[in-house]
Amino acid sequence: MHSASTRFDIRMSAQAASTALPQYRLNSELNRQCLPSAERDPNRKVAWMNAICLAVLGVGVFMTKEPAKMVFVPEVYETPQEIVLPAVTEPETPEETEILRPEDIPDMQDTAPQPSAVVVVAADASKVPFAVPVVGATLVSSDLRQVSAPPKLAVVPKPPQLNILRYSERGNYGDLPWPSARDYPQEAQARRETGDVIMVIEVGREGGAPREVIVEKGSGSEYLDAHARDWVRTRWKFNPSDAPKRFKFMFTYQLGI
Repeated sequence: MHSASTRFDIRMSAQAASTALPQYRLNSELNRQCLPSAERDPNRKVAWMNAICLAVLGVGVFMTKEPAKMVFVPEVYETPQEIVLPAVTEPETPEETEILRPEDIPDMQDTAPQPSAVVVVAADASKVPFAVPVVGATLVSSDLRQVSAPPKLAVVPKPPQLNILRYSERGNYGDLPWPSARDYPQEAQARRETGDVIMVIEVGREGGAPREVIVEKGSGSEYLDAHARDWVRTRWKFNPSDAPKRFKFMFTYQLGI
C-alpha cells in the first residue's frame, strides 16, 4: 500500500508541474529554422545559401562606388635589326693546265739508261796452259799478277755407299737389338695395326748412335713408324769404323692370330 501511494504522488506532481509551465509558440520562420529540430527540414540548407548569396550581393552593390574597368596595356616590342647577308662571289674558274708529254721535254729525250759494257780482265791465252772462255768485252793482260784467281768450287762430299743390313749380320756392326713381340706398341696393338717400316740410317766413323734416321717407307701406322724410329735412335750402338756408313733395313710388325 505504501508503494502504490508513493507512485500516485509522483504522477500527481508531474502533472502539476506540466500545467504550471508557460506554453511558447514561435511565429517567425527564421527562428524556427534556427532550432535543432529544423535540421530535419530539407529546405534549411537552401535557405541558408540564399541568405548568404543575398548578403554578398548586397555588400557588393552598396560598397562598390563604380564598376571595375579592364585596362589593356599594349606590349612594346623592339625594332628588329636588319640582317645583312654577305655578297655571294662567283667561284674562280681554274686555269687550264697543260699536259706535257715526255717527248715534248727536250731534256728527257734520249735519256734512257744505256747498258754499260762489262770489262773482264783475263790472262793472255799464250801465257797460260789452259783456255779461258770469256763472253763480252775483255781486257787482256800479259801480267798474271793482275788476273784474279778463279772462284773456288764447293766440293760436295759423296755420301757413303748404302749397305743392306740383315738381321743375321747385325752383330758385326755393334749392339743392334731387334724389337720383339713384347715391344709391340700398345696403341697399334689396340687398333690391330701391322706393317713393314723401311728405314735408312747414317753412322759416323766414331760409331755410337746413328746421327740420322730416315723412314724411307712407312707402314701406314703413325704409331709403328714412330716406334721404329725411336727404337733405332735410343737402342742401337755401332762400333767405330774407318769411314762413315749408311744402312738400309726393315722392321716387320705382325700380330699373332
